[in-house]
Amino acid sequence: VPEKNVTVKANLFKRRNVRITNSTHKVYLDWDRINPPLIIRNRRDGDWFQPLGMTGRQKIKKYFIDHKLPSAKRDNIMLLVDDLSVIYIENMSLNDRVKITPETKNVLKLEMQGV
Repeated sequence: VPEKNVTVKANLFKRRNVRITNSTHKVYLDWDRINPPLIIRNRRDGDWFQPLGMTGRQKIKKYFIDHKLPSAKRDNIMLLVDDLSVIYIENMSLNDRVKITPETKNVLKLEMQGV
């Protein structure tokens, strides 16, 4: 992502071969719950996602307002989007739909470098 001077590395693993560690620069997703294609972009009107731990969906605009993110910074936040919705908001939240669960078989690991 040249605009942010960030490189995103993606690796696909079997669940049994992954040691999940908490980090703001690494994200682990359930590959089988993702609807390709995956795109990294900034926000667009109508974007939504299901915040981790919630049952309903929320507009990205409302999520940013609720988290007191200044409007001047909102267009600079990277979003990972699949064919259905936003699935990851940079340094903020993961979509509940793609979280790792005990049933997860395939894990997509994204690692941000240069952050």
